[in-house]
Amino acid sequence: AGVPAGRVCGLIGLSGPYDFLPLDHPATIAVFGHVADLPATQPVCHVGPGKPPTLLVHADDDYVCGVYHSRNLARRLVQHGSPAEILRLPTGGHLAPLLALSRPWRNEAVTDAVAALLDTASGASSPVRIQTGACPQDRDTKESPAC
Repeated sequence: AGVPAGRVCGLIGLSGPYDFLPLDHPATIAVFGHVADLPATQPVCHVGPGKPPTLLVHADDDYVCGVYHSRNLARRLVQHGSPAEILRLPTGGHLAPLLALSRPWRNEAVTDAVAALLDTASGASSPVRIQTGACPQDRDTKESPAC
């Protein structure tokens, strides 16, 4: 809210809860049960024409927030003429998309898709590169490298 419409030029969603009605889980009931206008709480209900390119990354075995959330949001975006892509990971559960951006679990398919969306959304003249090798601070010490 309060962000000008043209200001957001891309969306990357990781294992998101985009379509969780009816409220059927104690956590969602506790958080949203008092809300009078439940559709207003659903990201899928805020889709319309002219939305920015969207990349949704979701694991097929996410039992916290099922992959149908990403499918439903992508379907609505495309129905309204906005570009949307789902990158499905076969395993890894709810945390897989986030871990795919982090060492040592980095997943090149995810980092490539994120970089491609950033290139498209930013209109960059030179491609975005995500470091996939070892952190320059990596060394054999007792301390964890800050990278």
